Amino acid sequence: MPVYNSAPYLETAVQSILGQTFEDFEFIIVDDGSTDGSAQFLQSLSDSRVVLLSNNENRGLIYSLNLGVAVARGQYIARMDADDVSVKHRFQKQINFLREHPECAVCGTWARLMDAHGELGRTWKRVTQPDEVRAALLFQSPLIHPSVMGKSEVFKAHPYNPEAVHCEDYALWLELAEHGFRLCNLGEVLLHYRLHGSNISVVKAQIQRQHADEMLQRHLTISLGLRLSERELELNRLWFAGKVELKAIQFSWSELRALGEKLIEGNTARSKNDVSALQAILCIRWWLVSFKLRALCRSGFPKMGATMGTMAWRLPSLLYKMI
Repeated sequence: MPVYNSAPYLETAVQSILGQTFEDFEFIIVDDGSTDGSAQFLQSLSDSRVVLLSNNENRGLIYSLNLGVAVARGQYIARMDADDVSVKHRFQKQINFLREHPECAVCGTWARLMDAHGELGRTWKRVTQPDEVRAALLFQSPLIHPSVMGKSEVFKAHPYNPEAVHCEDYALWLELAEHGFRLCNLGEVLLHYRLHGSNISVVKAQIQRQHADEMLQRHLTISLGLRLSERELELNRLWFAGKVELKAIQFSWSELRALGEKLIEGNTARSKNDVSALQAILCIRWWLVSFKLRALCRSGFPKMGATMGTMAWRLPSLLYKMI
């Protein structure tokens, strides 16, 4: 757990880990040069499981993450942020899953959004099956970073990319997928994810988007032999965009459909992702974009090179995970 000036939320976050029902772990906390009293609180912790590391200056999240991974001794490594809350049986459930599914390298979970005062809001879902996660990587990060747990040797062999500033998790998932690792999510809320004005996704949104586009472009080139234009990258974000961003960008349904067909053609040529998973995700997101814009009658049917029969069995469960 990297910590930088997280005093308002730190004690709650720390206690949610120390109170886990699974108790046999080392709790590696990296204080990244905090100046707000966080360091003093961490130094007061008396639990023998706490391993406190301190950077002599603020070195940044990626440096702190890689430092924590490097010293970890356990079979699995779990991520946590200093302003979130882990449900008390999170570790036990993820460990059980990883033991029962050794083919899975990293396992995330669903989360409930939480405001600065701890009030819980809507559930933040993600697709769960490895083939769904792999297909969803073409559009966004399909794992909620502070919820993940994975094999220690995988994290150690693939450290966070220092160039992927503010999208280090997405860059890592893309890299792992390129190396053939299977990623998945538990379809259960095991984390409360705090939203406030200091979240990286709020403060550094433009830089985050720029670097995420660069990492995705690299992944598309390696995996599907595709290179998207700046316009196509902008359109690609719309599949999972909210109402505000959808209304802010002018686009036609024909160019959005053309992008979807391009992704499917590239995927079919390289056979990298399950075709039915990718087609089902595109169709569901097409309908959700249409619904958000109140354009169901104008958008048309998102055939995307598929017939309903080839993917119909996927649609109900995927729809539940994606709304």
